[in-house]
Amino acid sequence: TPFNQEVNVPSEDAVVTQLKQLHRSYTSLATDIHKKIEELVETGKLCLNDILLYFKKAKLKSVTGLNEVSSVDGFFEIIDQHNDFLDCEFLEMVAEKCLATDNLLTQLYEYMRSIRKFKSATQIKNLKDNLRHITTTHNITDNANLIVTVKLQDEWGEITLDLVEKLIKNLLHKHYAKLVEVRFGSVCVMLLI
Repeated sequence: TPFNQEVNVPSEDAVVTQLKQLHRSYTSLATDIHKKIEELVETGKLCLNDILLYFKKAKLKSVTGLNEVSSVDGFFEIIDQHNDFLDCEFLEMVAEKCLATDNLLTQLYEYMRSIRKFKSATQIKNLKDNLRHITTTHNITDNANLIVTVKLQDEWGEITLDLVEKLIKNLLHKHYAKLVEVRFGSVCVMLLI
């Protein structure tokens, strides 16, 4: 038997604007880092095999396919699967390893401070608290599920909906995050308890 729970999310201009701004900043910064590392490898100032060896030695279980990589683009295809505009830990590892003295690393650190500031905003903390409260307080029998509907008020564009979905996934425990999906008019989170 499914249990239904609702969480309302108003489309407050500040949150929407910050989501879009963070996403644009991340996209620009990730592109610049990619291009800079590609330039360093092409000019012989950096060796792709050194980058790959570093990631292999880090023994990151979620990163697979490094043995098949033959280009910087191939490397970033793998790394990009683990990065998004709210969680760029792998991009940080790449930048710290390859761009230690470059201004791009400073820009990345500034961006990561912006993410922390955004996540500590009252509206985001309230959303996170509501979602976590729902997932931890239900006394549901085995084989039951909980459907959480995140109601989005006002108008939301397609890109903004995608950003909100990523935000909700980021706020939830990784186990629950894979159960988040956007449906027309709302973001639905189905939690199998």
